[in-house]
Amino acid sequence: MTTTGPNRRQVVVTFEPNAAGDNVAPDRTTLLADINQHLLAAQSQARVESGRMGYGGWILVTTTVASQADLEVIRLGFKAASLPGMKFYLRFPQSKSYLKVIDIPFFKTLPYASINAEGVMEHHPATYIVEGDVWAAFAWSPLAPHLNLVDKPRIVCTSRASDMCTAWFKIWDSQQGTSA
Repeated sequence: MTTTGPNRRQVVVTFEPNAAGDNVAPDRTTLLADINQHLLAAQSQARVESGRMGYGGWILVTTTVASQADLEVIRLGFKAASLPGMKFYLRFPQSKSYLKVIDIPFFKTLPYASINAEGVMEHHPATYIVEGDVWAAFAWSPLAPHLNLVDKPRIVCTSRASDMCTAWFKIWDSQQGTSA
């Protein structure tokens, strides 16, 4: 499963509001021409095809997946076309992919009662699985040597009446550049 969001051939631009609280942005046509001139001068393969509002700012659609160097060139082009004192931030789109493992037993032990040596009844509560239990089970998998998980698993009980759960493993994060 991959969370929805911008695709990889985009650059997201967000603006910091000015003193009046307005989000003032430069003329789109001038902006795209200036950015493409900067990309051409930097001998980049990327070009900005279009720009539109979205994700709390602007989305610049590029011809190729922009590199970090392309992002810096786009930043310079944007700065050249923007109003003096305008604060803006450029970033790559973010997407995350997860591995979903379903129907995992939620309880390690069910609640039970026992009578101890003195004849007194003792109540033992249920014990639930924790992240360490999921990690240990994952380590037994034949695929374990080939996967390096990005983050700890997230365990969610299937329903209030269920004794099963689902574990979510983050296996890809394009914003941070980590992957399994």
